[in-house]
Amino acid sequence: MSWRSGSRRESGQQLAEMMGGLLVLIPIVLFLLDMSVVVLSNQLADKYAKAAARAAANQTNATDAKTAADNALKSFAKSGFVQDLTLKTCDYTAIDRDNPNDPTKGKVVVQLKMDVKLPVPIPFVPTANSTPTFVTQAVEPVVALPPLPAP
Repeated sequence: MSWRSGSRRESGQQLAEMMGGLLVLIPIVLFLLDMSVVVLSNQLADKYAKAAARAAANQTNATDAKTAADNALKSFAKSGFVQDLTLKTCDYTAIDRDNPNDPTKGKVVVQLKMDVKLPVPIPFVPTANSTPTFVTQAVEPVVALPPLPAP
């Protein structure tokens, strides 16, 4: 009989240790899941901003550049954790034909804002912090020349 009671005591201790370990391990795994979504979202925001800037750089004026950047962002399928993806700014400066080496001309600067919903809300933190916002900027050189003025 003492053999069984010792075995029960050991299995009860193992169960208590396992539960204590799970209480520590589960929050760590959930935190890592949130951080992986944050890292992936950051990479997506960079990718989307770069694609929008490339689309805008292929245009000959600022209006067409903004439209192209908007269309580039609309072409991306939203994932389960991307809440909102909006174009913040699209600054287009055309190439100066008289001074093509001017570094302040001939570039497109695109900023976008992306709201992300974390899969596991962090306890004891207001819900506003469970939707981080990424603001990303991409710069591309303008590759389209405006048409020459009529002689």
